[in-house]
Amino acid sequence: NATGKLSNGMEYALLSKGTRGNVVTASMTIRVGTKESLTGIGMTDNLTASMLMRGSKNLNRQAIKDKLDGMESSVSIGGGGNTISVGINTTKAHLSDVLAIVEDVLKNPAFDETEFSNLKTEMKTGLESQQNDPMSVAGVVFSKTMKPYPKGDVRYVPSIPEQIEMLDDVTIDGMKTLHGKLYGMSNATISIVGDFDQAQTLKALETRFGTWKNPSPFVRIASDYLPNPAGGTKIETPDKANSLMLTGINLKMNDSSPEYPAMYIGNYLMGGGMLNSRLAVRLRQKDGISYGAGSQFSASSLDETGSFMAYAILAPENAGKAEAAITEEINKVRNEGFTSEEFTKAKENIMQSRQLSRSKDAELAGKLNGYLYLDRKMSYDAAFDEKLKATTLEEVNNAFRKYIDPSKLTLVKAGDFEKKFAEKPAEEAAPAGKLSGAE
Repeated sequence: NATGKLSNGMEYALLSKGTRGNVVTASMTIRVGTKESLTGIGMTDNLTASMLMRGSKNLNRQAIKDKLDGMESSVSIGGGGNTISVGINTTKAHLSDVLAIVEDVLKNPAFDETEFSNLKTEMKTGLESQQNDPMSVAGVVFSKTMKPYPKGDVRYVPSIPEQIEMLDDVTIDGMKTLHGKLYGMSNATISIVGDFDQAQTLKALETRFGTWKNPSPFVRIASDYLPNPAGGTKIETPDKANSLMLTGINLKMNDSSPEYPAMYIGNYLMGGGMLNSRLAVRLRQKDGISYGAGSQFSASSLDETGSFMAYAILAPENAGKAEAAITEEINKVRNEGFTSEEFTKAKENIMQSRQLSRSKDAELAGKLNGYLYLDRKMSYDAAFDEKLKATTLEEVNNAFRKYIDPSKLTLVKAGDFEKKFAEKPAEEAAPAGKLSGAE
């Protein structure tokens, strides 16, 4: 694994190894702007990134698509705020040609009027269909409640109607100005994993990206720890069979905090270990009131901001029962703790899934790319595995008790709670497969 810097300061990690079909996966992050330079830009930053693959001054959208398809390769670009992400999948034979396309779209975007109007229409249609979708609405309102940044701040979470408004405000001139003022590679990182020639690829990276500097400063915008408001919000989405309930709490910790490994395991036991976690067993198997239930926990690597969230997808008439069940399951852990049997099994499962994740090139590329910015080596993972192994059941129970207090949770639920349930036959409830909205 070779790491280093290009002449403009862009960092790289190259991991060359044999792969089936000579596959190569790359992950790139471009870092731009400051809190000030990104204030009040609405959705211009997001649309600028989304427009890049829709044509450069040299190749229109179709030509880019045909070239990539012909090489059995794919490139995706998206993002906004401080970071634009580029994902690349290709093969050894085509890596250098694909990097040439990436360079072209990043440096010479066409911002074509027809493409722009198509993108806006697509996005608008998507947003309009989300306005009455319980999954989307609950997600946005929950994020907005948990991260109450002021309007104009690039971290502000706009409601769906606000997003539609912001979308209308974006102009081609605005995107061109933002691209010219902010885009550059001095603070970028790239990782490439798979079957490729390291020396040749390094030369290509230097030629294509090594001299392109950020025209204006980049300063990372931190996330602030903000205590979340306790209490609930109910949103009506008429005539929808499903409802989504989200409940969570903001935590003052980062992924180096002493209690992070304990919370990592505690979340897995509570709802992160999909089918056999406490929430899934209770809400799906025992009570039979949810199509999908679980929890998520994360903490930043750079800021003391973490979060725990539990979710349940269910028929609206079961929302009250689910709310009570989630509170009961949390209190049960607070009072009795997890058992040593489930704790031991969870540790085994966590270790297996961490190992599996490292064996997937796309996940490995993403991790190496992130670690360049965090100044972490892969040995960080081995050290974290050891921390997990050393964590005791008592530490997990104590951390869970300390951080997950039901009286401090924020609850958001969206669904058709007003309808007269008696009029609807039970078969209309959605099938168990509809889990995607909660991720």
